[in-house]
Amino acid sequence: MMNTPSLFNSPVRVALFGLVTLAILLTGVSLIASPARNKILEEVTVLYSDETPVLAVRLSYVFSYLGHFPLEEGKELRIRVRPVRVGPSDRKSVFLREGLKPLDGDEIDVDEVLYEGDTKEGPWLTIRFTRSVHYRVLPDADYRGIKIFIDPSD
Repeated sequence: MMNTPSLFNSPVRVALFGLVTLAILLTGVSLIASPARNKILEEVTVLYSDETPVLAVRLSYVFSYLGHFPLEEGKELRIRVRPVRVGPSDRKSVFLREGLKPLDGDEIDVDEVLYEGDTKEGPWLTIRFTRSVHYRVLPDADYRGIKIFIDPSD
């Protein structure tokens, strides 16, 4: 019988094979466990509450709603927020700028939603409308979203 070399016929090769396999498995698990997000505007959607259109903005971190202006009407709405709890994968993004145009934004005169984390006062959400609209702003109970109810009678 012929003695052919095998990958597993030496204790050193067996140990090396085991270490390489373990390293590959651990690398795969760590890549799954810590995704790089770099995204603050998690979701911007148009909803309807009865007949009232609602722009729903969801952030990727927990925040405090500090206020908004103009109070009830305008072509641009500025909402001041303060980060409260930010996950490690989002920390750098808090100080960046990001913008989205909602898919159905034209239906409710929303041109753009901006997150401005690079201002010296702290982060702002800016909603730009295609015309002056009446609105009502309500932060969500989970401190991760804001809803802008837009008056449909305008």
